[in-house]
Amino acid sequence: MSWLRGVLDRGGDGARFGRFLDRENPIQAWLEDVGIPWKSPRAELAASYGITSQPDRFNEAVEIGIVPPPLEGLIRPVYIQLSEHFTPNLPATEFFGDAYFGQDERANVQRTAAQFARFLGETPITNHLNTVRAVWTFGRAKVELLAWPADMQRGGHRVTGRDPRLVAGCYISIKSGFLPPLTPEELNGLAAFVPISTIPIAPGIDGAGAWGPSDYELEFLRDAQGVESIYGAIGVSADGKSLIFQNAQLFVVALETVVRVRVERIQPAKGPGGSYMRVECKTNYPGGPPTKMLTVCSSRGPDDLNTLGATVSAAIGRPLDLSKYYSDC
Repeated sequence: MSWLRGVLDRGGDGARFGRFLDRENPIQAWLEDVGIPWKSPRAELAASYGITSQPDRFNEAVEIGIVPPPLEGLIRPVYIQLSEHFTPNLPATEFFGDAYFGQDERANVQRTAAQFARFLGETPITNHLNTVRAVWTFGRAKVELLAWPADMQRGGHRVTGRDPRLVAGCYISIKSGFLPPLTPEELNGLAAFVPISTIPIAPGIDGAGAWGPSDYELEFLRDAQGVESIYGAIGVSADGKSLIFQNAQLFVVALETVVRVRVERIQPAKGPGGSYMRVECKTNYPGGPPTKMLTVCSSRGPDDLNTLGATVSAAIGRPLDLSKYYSDC
């Protein structure tokens, strides 16, 4: 339990232990116990609960109408977002909600946080930019509560033209930390990893400072727990079937789906500029985009990744696309 105490000491006061703190991941345990099917694929949830359009949200949603509701004060059921950019074949990694008890934004966060504290332990409610927030983090799983008090907004004004409960309410984000497990074949490929090159790691972007899996990339990500790390490297499996690299996350990509290697080059302007190396891969589900771009690494200089891009391109037999120079405006 020492690691849990360490997490609490970073995310809260660590003094009080909630109901689930003796479980492997308290946030995942809470999802299980309240009945949120966090391991079910998006398509399965959509078929079970239906699809709704929410006027205040860009994407369609699946509202998970479980009884009893997992939290008091919810304006609508906890929901996931649907998008053509998210594979329907895997679970969502983030659930959302909005809780409202009255027009006092801070009180809405406090009353919602008190419910989570019973299960996850106490955590401070702090000012952050123009919000008040509370955060619990256990491994890859995270709960974040946010509200936007009127007195912390420019001019002291609330947003108009929206449901006033959503404006003053507590916004809830629950990240489950789900990642697809490695298949036996992928485990063998990782054990016989053939490196191509090291890759630079930029903290806070694609390195140790980055946090959490991305729904956009989820079908290409794997759970790296319990396997030998190749952090900071890119290579292929011994049989040549998989492109494998690890920055903040472990990527295992079927080489047959890789279309090209692209280096995006950005000249300093208002922003600092830099470069990104990505691989473009075909998707495998109907209704999605034909391809997705996966970020391998980034660097500060616009030409820093040209050589690395050429090396990887030659090693996997895919074309290299060096972008024109863009201004970081």
